[in-house]
Amino acid sequence: MKRPVKPDMESVHLMLITDDKRSRGRAVEDIVRAAVAGGVRCIQYRPWQPSDAEFLQKVRVLREITRASHALLIINDRIDIAALGKADGVHLGAGDIPIHDARMLMGDTGIIGYSAHTQQEAEDAAMGGADYVTFSPVFPTTSTSLPRPVTGPFDALEVDCVLPVPLFALGGVNHENIIELLELGVEHAAVVSCITEADDVTDAARRLCDIIEREGIGEEKI
Repeated sequence: MKRPVKPDMESVHLMLITDDKRSRGRAVEDIVRAAVAGGVRCIQYRPWQPSDAEFLQKVRVLREITRASHALLIINDRIDIAALGKADGVHLGAGDIPIHDARMLMGDTGIIGYSAHTQQEAEDAAMGGADYVTFSPVFPTTSTSLPRPVTGPFDALEVDCVLPVPLFALGGVNHENIIELLELGVEHAAVVSCITEADDVTDAARRLCDIIEREGIGEEKI
């Protein structure tokens, strides 16, 4: 029997973060089903204040959808829900369970992500055992309840160059400005409303995936 292997986040170039408030009233399972049909292979489920029972039930539904499409499922904040729902990982931030404690619960093969907003936070998370970090906001965004100064794509590139784990540029990333990130050499991005609010979620996802493929990955960073 083969031992489970931790998924390689370096090979993931686009992450969709769900947002119940920015999905035009559509169910998260419908958004995710359409997004993976368009080629998204990593979903971070970030619900808005569900009950524990509803949270777990949704995770189990999303697990079936993502598994059928060979996509990763990462759960925001809740390690217990992630474990019970057999998700691939958990995404943490300041005030959540520390990364080293989360590793005890997630095991060696569970993905642990971390929300960073400064270079020091990103470096501390990577040194602490995170498998990837999100760095935000790189562009102006309304997809957060805690507004922060925009860092800009060059800051994201600067942090990306010193991290030993993938950095996902987050915050206001869309079909237009993702090209700027890719041309700079930032190879990983996380998006929200440019997919979740799209008229055609599958088409929006497919176009983003096509842009990433067309612009090329693995170019030398400037």
